[in-house]
Amino acid sequence: MAARPSLPQPKRRTQKPPDAADPSATRVRRAPRVRRVPEVERCPHAPRRAIAPARVAQTQTGGRTWQLGRWEECSSDCGTGLEARSVTCSGPRGESDCTEAAPNSSRSCFSNSNCAWQMQPWGPCNVSCGIGWQERMIQCPTGNDVDCPTKPSTWQRCYTQEGCQWLAGPWSGCSGTCEPGTRARNLTCSSHEETDCAQVQRPLDQESCNLDATGCQWTLGSWSSCSASTCGALGTRVRSVECPSRSGDSGCPVPKPRSLEPCLSEQTCEWQLLSEWSDCDASCGWGWSTRVVQCSAGADEDCPGEKPESEKACYSTSGCQWWTGQWSACNATCGLGLETRQVLCGSESCDPGTAPASERSCHSNAQCEWQIGDWGACSTSCGSGHASRAVQCPSTDADCAWAPRPLDRRSCRNITGCAWSISSWSVCSQSCGDGTRTRSAVCPSGEDTDCITTAGERPSLLESCREELGCAWSIGDWSSCSSACGAGRRQRVVACGAVGACNASTRPVDSEACVGESCGWSLGSWSSCSQSCGEGVQERSVQCIDPEGCGTAPPTQQVCFTTESCQWQLGPWSNCSDGCGIGWRSRDIRCGDAGLVAEHCPAP
Repeated sequence: MAARPSLPQPKRRTQKPPDAADPSATRVRRAPRVRRVPEVERCPHAPRRAIAPARVAQTQTGGRTWQLGRWEECSSDCGTGLEARSVTCSGPRGESDCTEAAPNSSRSCFSNSNCAWQMQPWGPCNVSCGIGWQERMIQCPTGNDVDCPTKPSTWQRCYTQEGCQWLAGPWSGCSGTCEPGTRARNLTCSSHEETDCAQVQRPLDQESCNLDATGCQWTLGSWSSCSASTCGALGTRVRSVECPSRSGDSGCPVPKPRSLEPCLSEQTCEWQLLSEWSDCDASCGWGWSTRVVQCSAGADEDCPGEKPESEKACYSTSGCQWWTGQWSACNATCGLGLETRQVLCGSESCDPGTAPASERSCHSNAQCEWQIGDWGACSTSCGSGHASRAVQCPSTDADCAWAPRPLDRRSCRNITGCAWSISSWSVCSQSCGDGTRTRSAVCPSGEDTDCITTAGERPSLLESCREELGCAWSIGDWSSCSSACGAGRRQRVVACGAVGACNASTRPVDSEACVGESCGWSLGSWSSCSQSCGEGVQERSVQCIDPEGCGTAPPTQQVCFTTESCQWQLGPWSNCSDGCGIGWRSRDIRCGDAGLVAEHCPAP
């Protein structure tokens, strides 16, 4: 029996399985992206004879033949579908002439020849300020990713400024405790990148404070101990007198309280026994015994109570053989000395060991005077201070107490070391562009004339400044595409807060290609911008002129930006930073009502 030929192979990318007329045919799968579900049948009663290649296969049953057409293409080009073919009986009465069951006229098939990814719109950015990321859903219609080409990314970086805001730290303490001053605070952008907050109005980071202060009062220290150490003596005592004002002593009311005053010694006066009782001045008979008794203040009336006895009567017989003369005057004019007397033997022989004393101690203040040194240098080189000198008695202060003790300290004023005390410059009034900054300059003495005399005129308290740390590119919204239908371009405003302050290499593009999708729409011209300074709105008419209908309507409004009428807006001046003397004040200067960048307003 001759071999049974196979049916001719279809000229398609996907090889179909062989039909039931050729049970010996081999299934071939050439294209990996197309998969067929085979349905192969054998007709058991068909004679084994060769079937010539033809477009219609036949199978015999009961003398009648089923005629099978070629399988059609799969009904789906991505996923599972159906293939169909014609199945007819060759008998004149149709299918009733064929006794065997009819072969299948359809079968399942699978193809991925035209599979494409189904992508959902991008989700929202995961941050409201700065750089973040956003996701989207992507799936292959077959449910199997290998049936679709290379998978696009499911996430991408995103950037937004919609939720950007300045975060302000707590205010510092006021620089003036008893007068108007300033206070400052730190400002940070919510994304920690200041450029992200370039479109947000920046709050003040420095302001005046303590404006209701009524003025500074003197701060007085405690009095020191009196400089006189002897009871009843006159000395001086001192205390600190300071003004808490930043302007020094000139910031407090006049007159200035005293920092030095005279005082009496805090020591209690008492009687002093400067010597023991002397021997009886008579060695034979009645005489006198004495001792030195003195008030520690030098004057007896300064000591309390009755003065102790300084002499008393005595009687001696031990030296009746000795004759004594009168005591001489004290040989000291200030302090301790000696008194002498003549002692003679009144008999033929006298025992020298029994001779009365020929001298004794004595004390005198007849010529005691205070010894005064030269005044020393002033205790300060700029302003009010004090000078000291040595004041002492040659013996003890009590011996000189008969005369008032001269002052050992006095007030003085010196300006030889006066120089302006200059603070650091404040931050620039503008975070981006030209502004001003201030500083204070005070004389430590509290009197500006002292520093003018020694150091010249007060330094400048105000100067121009330029700040670029807060400068960033300001980006406007994209305009509509210049072409309503087809290729065109769109623009947006890209500006820097100060001319030349932003990095040109990071400047965002202000123009890009676009494709208008509003074919079939009649578009009117854009109206003038609703604002003459800053961001506004433009409008236009939009009408569909395509009889078969139009797609999504193009926008009838768009954001616009103009600086034609921009002018500087000046705020009120603040209070002076100094309640007394020369200070500084500031005011808010903005470009336009919306606070635009400086380059949008004319040069001042």
